[in-house]
Amino acid sequence: MTAKYMLDTNVVSAIVSRRSEKLLGKVTATPPGQFCVSAITAGEIEVGLALRPEATRLRHAVSLFMAEVNILPWNGEVALSYGRLRARLVKAGLGLGSIDMLIAAHSLHEGRILVTNDKSFFAIPGLSVEDWNA
Repeated sequence: MTAKYMLDTNVVSAIVSRRSEKLLGKVTATPPGQFCVSAITAGEIEVGLALRPEATRLRHAVSLFMAEVNILPWNGEVALSYGRLRARLVKAGLGLGSIDMLIAAHSLHEGRILVTNDKSFFAIPGLSVEDWNA
């Protein structure tokens, strides 16, 4: 089954930390196999864990969660999509952090709905975005 939703880093963090009941309810109500994350998000999550080596429970929760989602690889085709997207946004005067731009390009390339609570993603033309905390 192809995953419908790509989860942004802030959403994965909120899920494994159990910070949002509304978000957890939506995740629980969504059929299994509908979630994926970008390899970029997996890397960002690992940075957070590496900065908190004492957070063994959190590392365990992340491991369990990541075992249940498909981690989509970053490849040459995605890199080209990123380059085109970034050029379009620069020309349009739209700014987005580098990591967020990589995730947005990956979601667009894969045709996934990006689930995030970061409002800056909503300004990207053509990107399907949902905020499950709203």
